[in-house]
Amino acid sequence: MSTLCFYVNQIHENMKSKTTILAIFIAWAFFHPGTKAQDMAVVNVSVIDCTGSKEKPNMTVLVTDGKITAIEKFSRKNFGANTRIIDGKGKYLIPGLWDMHVHCLNDSLVFFPLMICNGITSVRDMYNNAALFEMKTEWRKLINEGKLIGPNMYIPLAVFGPDQNWWWGIVVKSKEEAANFVREAKASGADFIKIYDLYDPEVYFAIVNEAKQAGIKVVGHCPISVNIADAAEAGQSTFEHLLGILIASSSKETQIRSQMVQKTHEVHDSFSDLTRLLFYVQSADISGTYDVNKANNLFRRLKNSGSYQCPTLVFWKRLLTAINTDTCADGRFKDVPAKDLKYWYDLKADLSTAKISKEDFNLIRTLVKMDFQLVKELNRRGVKLLAGTDITWYKGKVMPKFGLHDELSLLVEAGLSPMEALLTATKNAAEALGVLDKAGTLEVGKCADMLLLDANPLKDIQNTTKINSVVKAGNYYSRDKLDNLLHDVEMKAKK
Repeated sequence: MSTLCFYVNQIHENMKSKTTILAIFIAWAFFHPGTKAQDMAVVNVSVIDCTGSKEKPNMTVLVTDGKITAIEKFSRKNFGANTRIIDGKGKYLIPGLWDMHVHCLNDSLVFFPLMICNGITSVRDMYNNAALFEMKTEWRKLINEGKLIGPNMYIPLAVFGPDQNWWWGIVVKSKEEAANFVREAKASGADFIKIYDLYDPEVYFAIVNEAKQAGIKVVGHCPISVNIADAAEAGQSTFEHLLGILIASSSKETQIRSQMVQKTHEVHDSFSDLTRLLFYVQSADISGTYDVNKANNLFRRLKNSGSYQCPTLVFWKRLLTAINTDTCADGRFKDVPAKDLKYWYDLKADLSTAKISKEDFNLIRTLVKMDFQLVKELNRRGVKLLAGTDITWYKGKVMPKFGLHDELSLLVEAGLSPMEALLTATKNAAEALGVLDKAGTLEVGKCADMLLLDANPLKDIQNTTKINSVVKAGNYYSRDKLDNLLHDVEMKAKK
């Protein structure tokens, strides 16, 4: 059984008792009495508001009741007696960062302080069955009440086709079941619907069409039975991992797609074989049949659809490392819980113990190289991108503490400017979730989720790691407080 299956099984059992949920919080999370946002003024700071405007030097940003109330030229005026004054001289203020592809699981609650400490103030969680959805709704409630230190959470319900019934998930087999699922997801309060890989086309399009009518977004993988541009034009709003682009750009698209549908049907009872085929190996024909004209037409259609791509380049890069090494000799792993670190040391294949051969590895390396070219072309052609990591303890050695910052660096390596990379983790993220009116940029009236940096990220994107302090919904985390939280996480990880 994969580590993910083990975790989800535990959660499935734990959900039988809400007392157990609270015990999990106390054991793993940073649980504390509710806090109230403090009025503050960040003075004499350079503001990078991520609206598309240039950097604004010598500004004052006022925060009241957790909201930005003014962004104006610096002046030495008097502030209220209870206003916290933060000296921004020589520093840079950007919106809080978003990780648009995370997997928060049982003992992943230690993720939450790590994310805040690293300037990640919002996350899009990307898997829930009914039991996980209930538990994460509790987490979000506690975070919103200020009783749990963590990012804003956007959480889905996921749905599978019958050949991919994973992790006690919800399965639909017909158009009628698909429509019923969408209505139930909307009524449950899910922020969006997560799609996976294996559906009959008519069932997939029934999900998307019903969701459009219900006013709930559909995000996730591109099903292998569907052309990604057709899916985008039908209404799926975001696509993960660049899956589906190379197939749709192949001169042998119809043949390859038919072969993959048949192969996945044949191996669907084997989790390892199916994940290997769907996510890592796919078809050797894909890399050799790339058609530039088909790709250009595809990019045009994706742009016009208004859909987003979340490449998760850091996952693919780390996957190559995980497959190719036997140890985790990286000083950055000190925050990984001990049992998970042991699993990583034992890992000689991929996260699901799929059967990765030397030939597979070489093909994966080729496909990852092509993914970087795809990101460059998608960005050049105006397709909007999102920063995401596919992060969780069990997979690929992607760290909550560094993963998103690594992703931003990889996006720049793939051809984005530092500003374009920042937008993938700020404005684009909020826009993709439909909350740009209240988050994602530094503008008056928006939530005060902010990151104060000691160096300019527009000069070097790695400067997003030079964090002076974090503001989450008006709550101020100084450098000393962040360091104390990191120390607590490291101590918890050793238990």
